[in-house]
Amino acid sequence: MKKMLTALSIAVLLPTLAIASEGKFEGKRDHMRDMAKDLNLSDEQRSEIRDIMKKHMEATRLEIRNVLNDEQRAKFDAKHEERMQKMEERKAKREERKAERDSDE
Repeated sequence: MKKMLTALSIAVLLPTLAIASEGKFEGKRDHMRDMAKDLNLSDEQRSEIRDIMKKHMEATRLEIRNVLNDEQRAKFDAKHEERMQKMEERKAKREERKAERDSDE
């Protein structure tokens, strides 16, 4: 029960805190950019930190899945897949814009 409450608290409170603290959700990309700038991180450090963050997010997602019943798990997985698809679409658009800028130069 304690695990379930902790996982649900994380799932609900983190986005809420991010919105409240900044007035909008900036996302991990902006956080990474700010951290890299503030700490003057090398490309290697940025890559290692990004890998750490990915591992942590995946571990958290799996821990949350473990407290859900089958129906909830299916919905949770569907939402996750939807987010991943949107993320890939945004990435492709960014790469397109970058290619266009590079070809204009």
